[in-house]
Amino acid sequence: MSEADVIKRVRRIALEEAKKSAAGESGSVRIGGNTNNVKYNTAYYGFAENNPDKAWCVVFIWWVMRKAGVPATVFPKVASVFKQKNANVRDFFKERHRFEPASSMPKVGDLVIFKSSHIGIVENVQGNTIFTVEGNASNRIRRRSYSRGNSNIDGYCHPAYDMVQGMVQGDEEDDMTPEQARQLEAIFQGLTVQGTKSPEETVNLMFDRIKKIEAALTVPGTTSAEDAFNLLFARVREIHKKVVG
Repeated sequence: MSEADVIKRVRRIALEEAKKSAAGESGSVRIGGNTNNVKYNTAYYGFAENNPDKAWCVVFIWWVMRKAGVPATVFPKVASVFKQKNANVRDFFKERHRFEPASSMPKVGDLVIFKSSHIGIVENVQGNTIFTVEGNASNRIRRRSYSRGNSNIDGYCHPAYDMVQGMVQGDEEDDMTPEQARQLEAIFQGLTVQGTKSPEETVNLMFDRIKKIEAALTVPGTTSAEDAFNLLFARVREIHKKVVG
């Protein structure tokens, strides 16, 4: 997968989610003032996150990146724009010399950071106007536009998309035949581990046990055992959700 292909994929997935959110699709909209139970948080935290104080603009981008096959070496698993010390997006890109000031010219696929501790994906640039897709924007995924001279823009992150090499091909939604889905469902439903009461509980316990051998994992396209585990973990979660609901 070329750098251009990765950027196109990131942009497409983000726009698809914005469309789903605009239509009010369950899991893509924060409903009410006292819940944050959106699918992006569930994928990130591993459970239904209901804490209304936890912003998810970064988590949404993390979800899009993982869906597009972008590893943690290119976009980290963090939930903070810049407030969480040693675990935030801006510092990650600054340390890699991939953060540019607001006066720079962004490109499609870049990430725009706002001084209000918010972040979005640049999905288009026309002259002095940038168009974005943003999570946790008034309770949903929204498309917005800004002048490049907007005083709230802090700067732009430039992900190293060129480091992503053939990690995902095709669409995840279409990569499993009905027969394969039935076979996997049978496997999940038949799983039993002493001390668990359901297939879901069994899978969660298995993930905990797999975590213990994380250091031994190697996956092409990743540069650390942690990145490999995060990618495998996210993929198994997607498959599990697909076959057992």
